[in-house]
Amino acid sequence: MGSLLLNSPYKPSQPDLEQKYFVNSYKVEETDVLYGKVWEIYQYEFDRLPSNTITVLPDGLIELVFNFKDGQADSYLVLASTESSRIEVGYSESGFGIRFVPGWLGQVQNPPLSSSRKILNGLTYINSEEVISNFDVLFQKVISTHSFEQRVEYCKAFFGGIEQVENDQAELARQACLYLINHNGNKTISDLEKYMGYSSRYIRKLFGEFIGYSPKTMNEIIKFQHSFHHFSAEPHRSLSDLACEFGYYDISHMNRAYIKLAKQLPKSLYRNFYAEKKFE
Repeated sequence: MGSLLLNSPYKPSQPDLEQKYFVNSYKVEETDVLYGKVWEIYQYEFDRLPSNTITVLPDGLIELVFNFKDGQADSYLVLASTESSRIEVGYSESGFGIRFVPGWLGQVQNPPLSSSRKILNGLTYINSEEVISNFDVLFQKVISTHSFEQRVEYCKAFFGGIEQVENDQAELARQACLYLINHNGNKTISDLEKYMGYSSRYIRKLFGEFIGYSPKTMNEIIKFQHSFHHFSAEPHRSLSDLACEFGYYDISHMNRAYIKLAKQLPKSLYRNFYAEKKFE
């Protein structure tokens, strides 16, 4: 097994949250010090619209979220559910978030990710301090400013210099996840076993502790998110072509995958998020 780098156009997203509440977004490019570690850094405000619910899609990511309300701040890691869910949001909250490339968080992680979880409204919350080494350093810097640009620089300084891992299991988990991402969810778990040189049981254990999802579920989410991103960019394309291009056996196979993860068919999901530009 060689050492993989991120090499995929995969772009996981949360369309409802992004369209309604994002006020700033920093997309990490290939030349960035955060490339391969962080996908996106964003800032949001929950008082921009009267709506108090959003649809959260499975995205396979772990996000570090800083929440601000009534002069107070807290932080947590959050994993989306393995199926679409509706969650309530506050009216006067704002926040700052970091979307990590799946598997990379193990490089700054203390205990296994499977500990100290709290599930609320379909989302899994984890205490940031239990997972990220020296987290209070970053926390204090982020809450010390309202500037999005300055917060991005703090993240670059904190996460950008981390290159080596002491935990061999964390690195194995990262490599396994990159293998699935780089192949856009089109490799089987048997393929992953052969590439890694470990049993599926051991790989599942690694994913449970460092990724937050099983290998099979992660693969399904990658394929779903990757295909929906391209369908959203070209909504008039043939669904047969979409299914073929993104590794589904046929339209029926793709439809079942969408129903399982998003509870909607591709065209219905697109219409709900993009057909009416209500939030411009």
